[in-house]
Amino acid sequence: MTTNKKQNDGGYYAIKGFEHQFNKTILEILSAEDENMKINFEQIQDLDSTDFVMQIKYKETQKYTPSKIKIPILQLINEFQEKPDKTYILYCYFKDKEEGEEKLDIDELNTILGVKKDSLEESIKSKFLKNFKLLFSSEFNQQLNKVIENICSLIDCNEEEAILHHSLVTQYLTDLITQNPKTKIENRVCSKKEIRDLIQKGQKIIFKSSFRRYKGEKQYFQKIKKEYFSKLNLDKFATFIIVELKGNEKQSEIKNIVSKVKNRFYRKQRIEIKGEAPYIFFKNLDSSKLIELKKELLQEKEYFKDGYDFEGADFNVETIKIKATKNNLIVLKFVNREDILKILLSEKFSTKKEIYQFYITKPISVKDEITNVSIQIEEIDDINKIL
Repeated sequence: MTTNKKQNDGGYYAIKGFEHQFNKTILEILSAEDENMKINFEQIQDLDSTDFVMQIKYKETQKYTPSKIKIPILQLINEFQEKPDKTYILYCYFKDKEEGEEKLDIDELNTILGVKKDSLEESIKSKFLKNFKLLFSSEFNQQLNKVIENICSLIDCNEEEAILHHSLVTQYLTDLITQNPKTKIENRVCSKKEIRDLIQKGQKIIFKSSFRRYKGEKQYFQKIKKEYFSKLNLDKFATFIIVELKGNEKQSEIKNIVSKVKNRFYRKQRIEIKGEAPYIFFKNLDSSKLIELKKELLQEKEYFKDGYDFEGADFNVETIKIKATKNNLIVLKFVNREDILKILLSEKFSTKKEIYQFYITKPISVKDEITNVSIQIEEIDDINKIL
């Protein structure tokens, strides 16, 4: 994205601000001396525990003025009046402020509060200041570097591995938010031990756009290709490819991805099939476009299964699981809908299942015991650069 486009893109900075907040959340969790200590996030405040309450603000394009921190400080004062024994922190970034702590006196606090200063007793404001910290954060990449260093220390890994683990942890925290609405907000908690256990399970790998920004697009694609698509044990897995579409892709682009997937995962050797026909599911693909895609493939004598034996038939899981052979010429397995995908992922196979998800917004949630590599893309052509 060019600088001019960034300056006019509020969504870009909103996402970056949210990522900055997540990085601070991870830092606080990993900094806990007690690895079982629960850190609450995205509840009443951005972050809190038994010891502290924190508001986080990220203003990359703005210079600091006292009025810009008025609302979060008022929110912290309100919380302080209910729980005066905690430390209250405003953690914020402005482009003209260097990293560090600034002490406020009563006059400076009154300047920040403006007309609201008269609604609070002087004793309340004085007591609040004794428990308050105003912290200015480092810029985005510097803070991200700190997170990566902390992850390296946590599980003794190198930088590239830590970047992947960072994506996994970020997605885990995101899921804790989205899966726990306001009625279950108390479940938005995490500990250092949870993060350690999550990483050490090793079943899920997530490549997020933060890796892409951190290391650059070329290295992002090279890393993924080297780690996951250079040496494939094709005969040991039932492979599922999930591709999230925006909905405006050309039919030729989708068809090209189908060809890439087939060539990467299906191997027809002289005597036998090396690599079972891969399963492929296109999220957000209109059913009429899927039908047209299948027609074109059949015209080109590219044979596939989709679990439907005849027009009007119910889905037959055994039909789609039929093994590819030199005689039946099956090279692909189309998964028509997400509910069918879930049926297949819960089925028993003669080999282990593995999933590769190319997602734009959010990967599909799957069981922990299935190997699952989720790769964030910006457009469908990114898949060509990886496969």
